[in-house]
Amino acid sequence: QDTIFKMESFSQFYLAVSGCPLPCPQHAAACTEASIRFLEAAHKVLRPDGNATTIRVGLSSGPVCAGVVGTAKPRFSVFGDTVNTASRMASTARVSRSSRRYIHMSAFSAAQLTPAFLQNIEQQSNLRFSLRGTLSIKGKGDMDTYVLSDVKQAGA
Repeated sequence: QDTIFKMESFSQFYLAVSGCPLPCPQHAAACTEASIRFLEAAHKVLRPDGNATTIRVGLSSGPVCAGVVGTAKPRFSVFGDTVNTASRMASTARVSRSSRRYIHMSAFSAAQLTPAFLQNIEQQSNLRFSLRGTLSIKGKGDMDTYVLSDVKQAGA
C-alpha cells in the first residue's frame, strides 16, 4: 500500500503508479493488489440509478518520464509509452461489475507477477490469471495481453 501513489484523476480516469519516484521491485504485484481494492471499493458505491459503479482497470509496467508540468497550477506527472499502454489496457478492458471483476494487463506487467503471487491471488480473491490473447491496440499494434478475472463457479 505504501508503494502506490495517485498521480492524476480527471474525467473518468485515475492514474496511480508504483516504483516512481522510488524503485519498487514488486511494483506489478502492488498495482494488482491496489486494483483489486479499487474494484471492491467501486462496487460498494451506488450510482444514482441504484446500480453499483462499474470501472475498467488496465496495468502496464516499464519506464516512465516524470516531472513537474504546468505554470498556473504546477503538478508532478508521469509520461511515456508505459502510461499510454496502461491507458490502452484500461480502454480495451471488459467492464468490471460487482459480479464480474476484470483486470487487463500488458505482457510486461504479467511477466512481473510470480506464480506464488498469482496462486495467492486466486486463493484469496478468487481471481484467475490467463492469457486474453493477441489484441490490436491503437498506437501499439498487436499485443499479447493478460487478465485476472473471476473464477467461474460450478453451475454458474
